[in-house]
Amino acid sequence: NVLLACGSTDYKARIFSGFIKEVDKREGEPTPWGGKCSTGALVAEFGSNSGGGWVHNVSFSPDGNRLAWVTHDSSISVADANRGMAVSTVRTRFLPYLTCVWSAPDLIVAAGHDCCPMLFKYDMSKAELNFVDKVDKSLKKEVDGFSAKKIFQNMDKRGMSADNNISDTQLDSIHQNTISEIRVYSGSKSGADKISTVGVDGLMVIWDLKALEASLKGLRIV
Repeated sequence: NVLLACGSTDYKARIFSGFIKEVDKREGEPTPWGGKCSTGALVAEFGSNSGGGWVHNVSFSPDGNRLAWVTHDSSISVADANRGMAVSTVRTRFLPYLTCVWSAPDLIVAAGHDCCPMLFKYDMSKAELNFVDKVDKSLKKEVDGFSAKKIFQNMDKRGMSADNNISDTQLDSIHQNTISEIRVYSGSKSGADKISTVGVDGLMVIWDLKALEASLKGLRIV
């Protein structure tokens, strides 16, 4: 693989030739992204028709023929070299994503400021990307024990008055702050069994994708 993908603050994702003569056997071997390219040559460039935002992360598909990227306008996009460089973009209602990774040839997991990994499916026959569901299906727990009984117990223990403003600050997700990175933990991009996430909350979480199949609204991860 002699391709290098990157994102920029000019709202664009780019692919460059990373060929190194002393390392790679055959110079300029054609790829689905284009013909022969010299070292450092711009192979492809993708922007956004909807305004876009800073590109936070990029990820090649397992076969290297598709590129996914996430931007600060809460969008995720896929460019498909097998479909004439067609670009499919989903602009979501969630907070911006900071990281993404392919977990299968047609599945992408993205995460960021919403503190929850999100699963997207790419339909290769239609060159179309769609949101599937949140990977974190944890249920909302009683927040810090602030039931009515606990409130009065704390008023007695901590000298709190009824006028104290007790706010529900715990999120209904495992991560309690921004997820900064996703990695394949077990398996590969062609078929990840587990992925890992790390967040600003100091947590590293291992997600068992196979175990989560039943909770993802009937989606079968293959």
